[in-house]
Amino acid sequence: FVPKKLEADACLAIRGGAMGFDESLALKATTFAASAYGLQFALAPKWTIEQNFEVAADSYHEFIGRFTGMTMLVLTYALNQMDVSSAFPISFVWNGLVMVIGPLYAEWFLGTRPVHRVAPVLVGGVLVAHLLATM
Repeated sequence: FVPKKLEADACLAIRGGAMGFDESLALKATTFAASAYGLQFALAPKWTIEQNFEVAADSYHEFIGRFTGMTMLVLTYALNQMDVSSAFPISFVWNGLVMVIGPLYAEWFLGTRPVHRVAPVLVGGVLVAHLLATM
């Protein structure tokens, strides 16, 4: 037997930010998105570039793609080794910069394929998770 008041309080309690989002959940969103893109770029840069952009990838594209993918994976690992309160602001700023110089820039100024539209939606969702965690 649990008093009704306690049940309601427990059900309505929000840890951290708005709608149940906290800094830890925002970092998990970063980990998911950055790891997914990092693995694609690190392991299959030519495929990743040609799926997302209207360009034939050459050895320079593949080189920078692998380098970018490795960097994303290392950053994701590092963020997950830090305490959440230290990692969260880095993740928030990094995702904001990624959105501007990555998906948005590509959509506005480069020849992208329809599948690329997933990138601004995904990074946007990660940014929303971070924003909600601050509320």
